[in-house]
Amino acid sequence: NMPWDGSELWLGELGTDGSLLHEKHIAGGSNESIFQPEWSPAGVLHFVSDRTGWWNLYRWRDESATPL
Repeated sequence: NMPWDGSELWLGELGTDGSLLHEKHIAGGSNESIFQPEWSPAGVLHFVSDRTGWWNLYRWRDESATPL
C-alpha cells in the first residue's frame, strides 16, 4: 500500500530503555489514509483522515475520534 491508500496512527509511550509501551491504535487501516497528526497547544491530538471517502479533520479526545 502507498500511504495515500492506507496508513495507521498509533499512540504510545517511550520507556527509559527506548522501548514502546502502551501502544494504542487511534485510526487508519488498509482502506483509510491518515496524515498530518499534530498536537494542539492544549495537548489534544488532531489528524486528517479519508475514512468517509473525503478528507476531514478529526480530534482524538476521550478515547474517540470526532470529525470537526
